[in-house]
Amino acid sequence: MTDDTGESSASLPPPAPSTRRPDRAGARPITDPRLRRLYGWETLVVLSIFPLGSTIAAVTYLLMHVTTGVEYSNGSMVIAGEPGLSLTLSIGIVLSEFAAAALVVFLLVRNGEGVESIGLAGHRFRRDLALVLPVWVLVQWIPQAVGSALVTGLHLPRYTVVGPALPAAFVVVAILKSLQAAVVEEIVVLGYLVRRLEQRGWSATTVVVIAVLVRVSYHLYYGPGVLPIVLWALATVLVYRWLRRLLPFIVCHFVWDAGIAIGAYSHATAVAFDAVFLVGALVCTLLWSRERPAPAPLAPGPLLGGPASW
Repeated sequence: MTDDTGESSASLPPPAPSTRRPDRAGARPITDPRLRRLYGWETLVVLSIFPLGSTIAAVTYLLMHVTTGVEYSNGSMVIAGEPGLSLTLSIGIVLSEFAAAALVVFLLVRNGEGVESIGLAGHRFRRDLALVLPVWVLVQWIPQAVGSALVTGLHLPRYTVVGPALPAAFVVVAILKSLQAAVVEEIVVLGYLVRRLEQRGWSATTVVVIAVLVRVSYHLYYGPGVLPIVLWALATVLVYRWLRRLLPFIVCHFVWDAGIAIGAYSHATAVAFDAVFLVGALVCTLLWSRERPAPAPLAPGPLLGGPASW
């Protein structure tokens, strides 16, 4: 049999495998040694941008607290007598911290994997929003509540996070910082790192342990009171590997942090913010939880000619 060009179909290469949404088994292990080395060095570069610096800072603050009693300070760039300049610099610093997530997106697109490989495909936007409320309950609320109860019941010290009193305008910085933490942490430490570990062919247990350890590492300034973060990190990795969708985790992480940040300025506003979120999340779940997702579009083949499902 011949095709329209007159060539024999027997001589044509087989069709490339589909790059549809990864199933719950995770990313396939990579066998090409060149690709393994490339992704290995790539991962080290990404993690050196985030969270390496934050982890070093967290360990330093923890040691300072244990040895001197100095509390961790989470202040903004404040210049005396220059509120406008201080606000501008603070916003600029936070914006620069999106770099690690931007690098991951660039690398995934450049390698031919695309952001859909970590569960950020836009064609499932409404289904992702329907998952926000379940993720909030399973990942944010239950682990944090159980962890906090254990810390209280076991009388574990929880080192506090302090900062200077700031003008109300700095709530913009706090909200932007919450968005930065949600986007960078979920894209880099959850979606990207879990994918790369799975591509190394490591067991599910090893993937979960490493991802949780990395996630907890930059929260160590809490001292023994880091237990709620440990449970949250564990729940996050387990539920993500089950759902394989990233947007619900970004939304929930942002709302959690933003609620705390807003509460530092106005408790009533924080309560209203959380209430609006919960009502909106419930509506999305009721409207779209039964919606069938559209088929994922095919993506171009990855770098170095490996299987597209990598």
